Amino acid sequence: QVLSLNKGKDAHNGYQSLLAEINDPNSKYILRTANRLYGEKTFEFLSSFIDSSQQFYHAGLEQTDFMHAWEDSRKQINGWVEERTEGKIQNLLAEGILSSLTRLVLVNAIYFKGSWEKQFNKERTAEMPFQINK
Repeated sequence: QVLSLNKGKDAHNGYQSLLAEINDPNSKYILRTANRLYGEKTFEFLSSFIDSSQQFYHAGLEQTDFMHAWEDSRKQINGWVEERTEGKIQNLLAEGILSSLTRLVLVNAIYFKGSWEKQFNKERTAEMPFQINK
């Protein structure tokens, strides 16, 4: 099934519905999304932006001190992501990626645990370097 949306508002509402469906606690699998905004605590973000982020994307705003403690903020973000993904995603943000100039970080991670309809055959798999083709 394809998600077809025509307008900006439809996109927000469609994503909201999708989040509700995939985070259903009664499903036979675990598919958890982790969405959060981390904003510099000295900045004032529009309340309409914060409200929309929470309503449509379940991404609340966590205030943090990027200006003086960007490395502590990075560790806090990484810890939250690791917790939300059952330890599968560690160190999402590499050292040095944040600085005193960082004002807003949008975090989005997905955790899935379930049984595949067609399982992978371990004998037909091999570890190889991950490459992105442009």
